Amino acid sequence: MLEAMKGIDQILLFRKLGDKAAATRLAFQTEHSEESSIDGGDSTATKDGPITSPGTVTKEIPFTSICARGDGTREMLEEAQQEQLTLEVWVIDKGAEAEEGNKYPAIYQHCKLSELNKTSNAEDLMELEGTLVVQGIPQKGLATLTEEQKAVVQYKYVDTTEVSQ
Repeated sequence: MLEAMKGIDQILLFRKLGDKAAATRLAFQTEHSEESSIDGGDSTATKDGPITSPGTVTKEIPFTSICARGDGTREMLEEAQQEQLTLEVWVIDKGAEAEEGNKYPAIYQHCKLSELNKTSNAEDLMELEGTLVVQGIPQKGLATLTEEQKAVVQYKYVDTTEVSQ
């Protein structure tokens, strides 16, 4: 039976290529999209009809989040954009049934951050918008998600009883 996918279950995790620390999640992600297009390609008219040569597939991942003070991932993205560093980016479907305990379907890709904008409207929360440009061909696999990566800013239930240290 088919099940509708929910946007809230699709999350992005980031790490600078070459870093050894666990990938991190940008706090307060509100949306992202995965956009693919074919650039180039050439068509040549012949007496038998046009012949088209293939173009190049380009993929971008625009994303938006609400800025959070002290969000190390936001700071890392700002640095990566300024220094034109390559990022490892995972698009993970945390709504899918976990395999092997805590592994979820994911797409792994190397990206450059081509755009990064902060919007500070007096009546709204400060937003961070960026566009990741995928380098090479994304790879499908299973990504491990820790409880911390799943939740990020979500607090856990605490009972009304006395808290033991």
